[in-house]
Amino acid sequence: MTQEPQLTPWQQRVLDAVAPSSGGFDPRTDQVASRLGAFTRAVYGALRALERKGIITRSHDAPIRWRRA
Repeated sequence: MTQEPQLTPWQQRVLDAVAPSSGGFDPRTDQVASRLGAFTRAVYGALRALERKGIITRSHDAPIRWRRA
């Protein structure tokens, strides 16, 4: 059995905001920040931490879009 990675409350809020938009597109960093009413830089740090934990992945196109792994 694999152990779930520990998330901070902030990382959990960011993860909850990473859901496809109504149009079916994965959100960009600025869109996640807008949903949370937070600075883009703070959200990007949390997104990168979630990516390092293997919870989300990002596109390598421009602009970067995030999705759950």
